Amino acid sequence: AQKESGMLSLMRSSVEEDIDEEQEKAMNEELMANRHQGRILFSQECLMVVPMLAVRGKLELSTSTLSFTISPEFEAEFEKQAAYIANAKRFEGVNKFLMLTLPENKIWKLGELTHEEFRLYLFRQTAVELFFQDGSSSFFSFTSSLTSASVASIVAEYTSLGLDPFLLFKEARF
Repeated sequence: AQKESGMLSLMRSSVEEDIDEEQEKAMNEELMANRHQGRILFSQECLMVVPMLAVRGKLELSTSTLSFTISPEFEAEFEKQAAYIANAKRFEGVNKFLMLTLPENKIWKLGELTHEEFRLYLFRQTAVELFFQDGSSSFFSFTSSLTSASVASIVAEYTSLGLDPFLLFKEARF
């Protein structure tokens, strides 16, 4: 019964009810532990772009979830840079790099995805932004525009809701 109630809690949308941070973290950990129950459709190294930071990691798409796992090498490099800057005597005042924190590994249910858009990252058409029911969004940059297009098409194919079409695919009307 405990396992069943845990699985039922995974099915709840974050929009349907307000939950506190601790419950949300526990649900996210449970989702991360069970993320590979579905078949893995796509796995690709990419950047998750958050304010002031581009985080290297792996984006994995299964039949029911989308997950981003931070690269351990990136995490170690980030901590090393933060320690160097914190110990350096030559920096005066407030250093904004020291205020940055790495985002946690993330997982989303595909059913909560509302729409997706192609984006430019560093003036290249290599990014996709995904929007969710709770109003949040995630921005991913890939190595090529072909990879970003394949991610977008696979995500659109496996979502149960009809996603809004990409602006890039709409016909230009003059």
